[in-house]
Amino acid sequence: MICAAVWLFGLFSCGQSDEAVTNEVSVSLSAVVPQESLLRSVSDYGTGGRINRCILEVYRNGVRYGERQVQAVVAGQVSFPNLMLVPMQTYDFVLWADCADGLDDGYYNTADLSSVSARKPYTGNDDGFDAFCARFSCTVTESFTQSITLTRPFAQLCVMADDIGASTSDALKPTHARVEFTAIPTSYNLLTGVPGDSQPVTYTAAVESADAGELTVDYIWVAPEQDGVAQFSVTLLRDGVEMAPAQCFEDVPLRINYRTNVSTGFLP
Repeated sequence: MICAAVWLFGLFSCGQSDEAVTNEVSVSLSAVVPQESLLRSVSDYGTGGRINRCILEVYRNGVRYGERQVQAVVAGQVSFPNLMLVPMQTYDFVLWADCADGLDDGYYNTADLSSVSARKPYTGNDDGFDAFCARFSCTVTESFTQSITLTRPFAQLCVMADDIGASTSDALKPTHARVEFTAIPTSYNLLTGVPGDSQPVTYTAAVESADAGELTVDYIWVAPEQDGVAQFSVTLLRDGVEMAPAQCFEDVPLRINYRTNVSTGFLP
C-alpha cells in the first residue's frame, strides 16, 4: 500500500460572550503523508515527494466551523496545533494534501472541498496530480492530540508494454502514448468520499521509459467503499505517427490507494 496551521481567533461571531470562549478546549492534529512509493520502477511514481501543502476544514452539523487552515507540508509531515473547539460537540475534520503553488492551488481547485477538481486538463505521467486526504468525525469532550496518516483518494493505474523493451530498434520504441478513457470521475467530494460524475477523458503524454516498457501512470478517483473499473484504449506514437492500432482494455479493476498494473503486447 497509501496536515499545519494555528487556529486561535476568528472562530466566533462578534455577539458571542467571553464565557463561551473560555469554555473551549484545545485540539491538536498532526498528519503524515506516506513517503513510500506505490510503483517501484524507472519512473518511480507515487512517492508523495511532491506534496507540499495541506488544507484542514472543520465542520459542525454540515457547516464549516471557523476558518480554513492551510499549512506547508515538510518532509511528509504537517501539524495543526491549538484548534479551539467547544466541548460536547461533534465535529467533522477534513484534510487535503497536494502539490500546490506555495500555499495556493496548483494542480487542483480546492475552494470547495465538496467538489475538488483538476485546474487544468488532466494528463497522465504527471506526479503533480498525486494527492492525499483524510476525514473523520469525533465528539470533543476534552483537549486531545491526534496523529493521522493520509491516504490517496485515487487508484493508481500503470500501463506497461511487454514487447518493447526487448527491441533493439529505436524505430520500434514509442515517444508518446495517447490514452482514451471511456469515462472516469473528474471531481471528488472530500466531505463524503464520493467521486463526481464520470466523463470521457483523453490525453497524449510522453512515454516514461520505452526501454523499461513503462508507458503511462494515472491517478483515478475511486470511492473508498467500492472498487471501480476502467475502460480505456492506448495508442502508441513515435514522433506523432501511430505505430500500431490502439489496444483496448475492458473492465480493469481499480481500488482506492492501490496500484493496478496492466501489461500487453503493442507492436504488430
